[in-house]
Amino acid sequence: MFLYAARQPLLDREQNLIAYEIIFRNGNFFEEADAATAASKLVAASQFEKALPDLTAGKPAHVKFSYQSLVRQYPTMIPTDQLVIEITEVTTPDEHLLKECKALKEDGYNIVISGHDLQDWSEYFPYVAMMKLDFSRYCDDDLLCMREAKERHSHLKLIGANIDNTEQFFFAKAAGFDYFQGQFFCQYKPLESVSEDENDYSLAELLFEVSNLIVDSQELIDKVQTDENLKSHILHYSNSSHFKSKNTTIEQALARLGKEELIKAVSIVFTAQISSQAIGSKSPELLTISLTRAKFAEELAAAYSKKVTNKTSVDRSAAFLTGMFSLIDVMLDQPLSVVIEKLKLTEKVSGALLQNQGELASLIEITRSYEKADWLTVELICIELCLTREDVAQSYKKAVLWCNEQMRLVS
Repeated sequence: MFLYAARQPLLDREQNLIAYEIIFRNGNFFEEADAATAASKLVAASQFEKALPDLTAGKPAHVKFSYQSLVRQYPTMIPTDQLVIEITEVTTPDEHLLKECKALKEDGYNIVISGHDLQDWSEYFPYVAMMKLDFSRYCDDDLLCMREAKERHSHLKLIGANIDNTEQFFFAKAAGFDYFQGQFFCQYKPLESVSEDENDYSLAELLFEVSNLIVDSQELIDKVQTDENLKSHILHYSNSSHFKSKNTTIEQALARLGKEELIKAVSIVFTAQISSQAIGSKSPELLTISLTRAKFAEELAAAYSKKVTNKTSVDRSAAFLTGMFSLIDVMLDQPLSVVIEKLKLTEKVSGALLQNQGELASLIEITRSYEKADWLTVELICIELCLTREDVAQSYKKAVLWCNEQMRLVS
């Protein structure tokens, strides 16, 4: 059993990951599940496998619970270190719910109040850890109420949701918010000028050579040997859990990886290198999303290719690279066209990224829409590509698990 759900990051004031919100869809259509259904699915999955820690890479999961799922004590079936309880779909709080909140707090759970008229929830404030404000529909009175609540209850943390641009992010920071959720950290912001020597594209040149099989085996070994970071990662990558054999030398690793896996290893190191150069102004979560998109797109390409003729199948490596570099302009604060030219990507990959052309572009759009829990867009593209709900859910599962392992390797 696997949760049909997407994860959305919650970042702190320095844009570091602190938790994931889990957004479910129901079993029939690509729609956001109601809180009661989501809670029951979450509990059921958690009883049979480590679904929640896998989905969140060990970070706390923010999950919406309805009134009924709270009074039925669903949250108590999940460990306190794995779960943050978000109260939703409650029109009027009552004594039963207040009693449950007190009990949950005593048991060590953190509770979030979200999407309510906070004036009606003042007696809950001592028992909740966080309050969430939707920035797509907030008013000044909501913001004032949250500020006053925080002044009276110093333990309260404020979450800004649906923060989709940097202006909203800086406003929320200035307003005293602690955590942030939305697309703001994935937005490209061009710089007035970028020094040509700020970024090292030597790995991109190696990636181009590997992709086109220009370099011979010994030349490839010699190049890898001169880059200790790349050498170390290739060895770790070749010894990760999805490979059966263990390698002790770079020669063994390169011989056993093959072209497709070597392309992955080099692109991961290159993107991680670019991401590390951007730390301070960019969120490390950009690398996580890039890795997830890459593997997600690769798995979707494999599923798609099984359903079509060889003439229209999608190359898995091309899908992987398209996903991996879908945020490279954000990391570098450079126009995507400029970066793509330096990366020397194939015409299909560059066409998907720059002109939104072809099946590759459709696969990447699925990954982007899934991140945002835009189930309708996911469904429409899946119909176009003859992909099923199971194809998407299983591809996402594999992508998340693979990304979790890669993040451990690159860190």
